[in-house]
Amino acid sequence: MSLHVDRPYWVNWLHQHLYYRPFKARTPQRRAAWDFVARVHRLAPGALVLDCGANIGKVTRAFRRAGATVHAFEPDPYAQARFRERFGSDAAVTLHPVGVGAEPGRFTLHRTRDFATDPERATIGSSLFAHDLHGAGDAVEVEVIDLLAFIRGLGRRVDILKMDIEGAEVAILERMFDEGLHRDIGRIYVETHERFSPELATRTAALRARIAAERIDNVDLDWH
Repeated sequence: MSLHVDRPYWVNWLHQHLYYRPFKARTPQRRAAWDFVARVHRLAPGALVLDCGANIGKVTRAFRRAGATVHAFEPDPYAQARFRERFGSDAAVTLHPVGVGAEPGRFTLHRTRDFATDPERATIGSSLFAHDLHGAGDAVEVEVIDLLAFIRGLGRRVDILKMDIEGAEVAILERMFDEGLHRDIGRIYVETHERFSPELATRTAALRARIAAERIDNVDLDWH
């Protein structure tokens, strides 16, 4: 992210207003980053947020600083262990050691080639979609849940849904739009991964066109 969401709000405010605005063009990614930071800051205590692709908990820490209740989803066992070190005693954080998708099942989680030498950094690139950054020997089998079914089972409105799930976001959003579930979520922030394959690029472009055509105003595909 161009802003560090886990830093105090005032630090990000100064960074945004004294550095990016005077000297840098406000790209969609920077606008999305600032909107995310500002919205997290405005969360009411007890707000419900979902952190999909939680990794070691950088974004979850920002949610908790705002007083939110967090459901975090992370399929990589290494990242899960680091996450628990940070939040194991926090009753407002629930770690679900699974991936999220448009349908449940067991899938291969591919890790990048440098996992053996730098596992904490490498887990950022762990993905259910194999691409040229992934090695051949570090893949693990993981459980994936139906995210839409999970959201419906909560029985209450989700204030923020954040997805950084390395390509799996496309199928989730396609089904979410088809079923109208996005209307029950305050704001959805998504990091897209069209660079992974021509198919993902085509489907991501179609999502952007659909968002514009249907005037969907609570989904941001430029977050990263």
